[in-house]
Amino acid sequence: MKRMTQTMAFVAMALVLVLGVAATSLAARPTTETMVVFTADWCASCSTLVPSVQGVARSLGLPVQLINVDAVEAPQQAKDVGLSIPTKELPQVYYVKPGASTLLLLDGSQYSETQATQAKNAVQSKLIQARP
Repeated sequence: MKRMTQTMAFVAMALVLVLGVAATSLAARPTTETMVVFTADWCASCSTLVPSVQGVARSLGLPVQLINVDAVEAPQQAKDVGLSIPTKELPQVYYVKPGASTLLLLDGSQYSETQATQAKNAVQSKLIQARP
């Protein structure tokens, strides 16, 4: 049991280092698979990319949680889904599945506001591969 706890701690640290994701206990994570979208009012790309990826989630019956990084409650909202506020460009879109690794679906630095279709296709492809 101790070895498994050590392994889980190592995996959590690896997630923080590799993805910039702070893994918390699985109990704090959603009980159903969820798309988590970090956005901000000042983010130009967010205004065009976020609706596209929300459409993908809706078409797959996947709930979406929007977290505005500028909101006072944002750090707690992020912690509640097992993530931390991203330090990379926005939007950041994650697939959170109970009992599984968190998957980065969209990194805002990869797409501009004029590339909503490409972003939507990339998210859809990753989700289809990640879901059973």
